[in-house]
Amino acid sequence: MRFSFGEYTVEIDVSATREFYSREMDENDCVCRGCENFRKFAEVCSEEIKQAFSELGIDNMKKVAEIIPHYCSRADYEKNGGNHYGGFFPVVGKVIGAETINPNKSTRKITDKFEFFLCDYCANFDYFPKPILQVEIEARIPWLIEAENIYVE
Repeated sequence: MRFSFGEYTVEIDVSATREFYSREMDENDCVCRGCENFRKFAEVCSEEIKQAFSELGIDNMKKVAEIIPHYCSRADYEKNGGNHYGGFFPVVGKVIGAETINPNKSTRKITDKFEFFLCDYCANFDYFPKPILQVEIEARIPWLIEAENIYVE
């Protein structure tokens, strides 16, 4: 299936991606508070965000390959409505008609606070079906768990 990511068109094998994630990928089980918060967010986020993952073949957001909470100031948290998160996940797919990718021109905005973009490199996913395309996450996620938010300085 073809998708637009900013200036780029990608071909994603949604069925192969979905099959791999359902059979082979485990949920993120990191015990850090940032990952715990992301897992809670995955349960309660908007249908729009859940649908964006599902369209790419990921029916359980908790199975993303990597999620990274970043530290921010209290003012930044309040201004942007949450902690700054990054992350990434592979899909079976490729970019159509481009040799390299400019991440700044590959944004796929899901909501005002959640977007995907492509990168021109891929983490070590030797186990993942080929061809591999890495999708990055850039998001602002509110603190949803009871534990103290240690990522706000």
